[in-house]
Amino acid sequence: MWKNIDEKIVSVKSYCLSSKIIEGKILGQQSLTKSFGFIEIESESGKKGYAESYAGVYVTDLISHTVEFLKKKLIGKKIGDLNLFNDLNNIPLIARNGLIKSVIGSLENGIWDLRGRILNKPVVKLIKQERDKIKCYSSGGSISMNKVQIEEEIEQILKKEFKAYKMRVGFQSWKNDLERVSKAKAKLGKSELMIDAIMGTIVPGWNLKEAKMKINNLKDFKPTWIEEPLHPSKLKEYFELKKNINVPIAAGEAYSGKLEFDYIIDNNLVDFLQFDCTHSGGLEFCKELSSKSKKKKIKNAIHVWGSPLALSSNLNLALSLDNLSFFECPHIKFEISNYLENKHITFKNGFASLDDTPGFGVEISDKIKEKFNFVKGTDFNLKG
Repeated sequence: MWKNIDEKIVSVKSYCLSSKIIEGKILGQQSLTKSFGFIEIESESGKKGYAESYAGVYVTDLISHTVEFLKKKLIGKKIGDLNLFNDLNNIPLIARNGLIKSVIGSLENGIWDLRGRILNKPVVKLIKQERDKIKCYSSGGSISMNKVQIEEEIEQILKKEFKAYKMRVGFQSWKNDLERVSKAKAKLGKSELMIDAIMGTIVPGWNLKEAKMKINNLKDFKPTWIEEPLHPSKLKEYFELKKNINVPIAAGEAYSGKLEFDYIIDNNLVDFLQFDCTHSGGLEFCKELSSKSKKKKIKNAIHVWGSPLALSSNLNLALSLDNLSFFECPHIKFEISNYLENKHITFKNGFASLDDTPGFGVEISDKIKEKFNFVKGTDFNLKG
């Protein structure tokens, strides 16, 4: 179907937009403003496809330069070309992992959005829908929150019918963190609890001995998983950690490209492999990761930590997978969220589903671009 699209790509561009945070907390966004990186791809008929890139959060100055370089290999090519991304994915030395791979994946997502808009179908219908809904969890519990704020947030998510909640630990004193987790567990009752140690963010992070001790402290709370208990670079130590604890481990959001993910899967380093099509390497790559995980009996969970566009693109991915346990729904709202509305997404009784809105269903108009102009100095900065 989409392979028969003869329209060519006439324009590829990127830009960053900035928005105030109006609900929830994110440590690292000191100005209470977060920036997002977007990619826009236009066809001959004037239709546009949109995608998000997490490069816009961490390296705002680089995303436009990266897209400007990469677009040379896309403009003029047919949108339905099966080999559209061959040249980009085969750039020697730099295209396998890291920033370049992450941005290439986002460019692929933008093409999928454009294909859906041209064919008047949601992206999931183009990449094979496997399910009508997916179990989701509310992701909040900022490491800056105290135990009272954690309880208040859980009250909010339970009213919204979420049946699972993720909170962060590792920044406050360990005594405080254990009290925060205890309060969360009690407040959740029968609902599930995920605990994220965010060791890819916090410096210094836990060493192997410390991770073992702290995970053992947390096991009585029966978390669904402990996420990123070691720095993402410590893959060999994940092997040792997994042998010595009885709590499921989740990781994956920090990686992009084939090498790291293959090592994790081949060595069964995690119980839940997390990926995110706006960073890991695009929709098709994430589908491959899910298939490989299934063969190794590793569960999957989709990571989301961006704008409504990141949420929608990842939900289209989620509904195309048969090996997926959870979908992340950030408990945070930005002013721009009111303009990039996801009316095509339904959250009900702890599940997320989509209607038949074409593409990813999120439009970035010129008015939105003007209203949410990029604000310098809003890159992620944990130290302020």
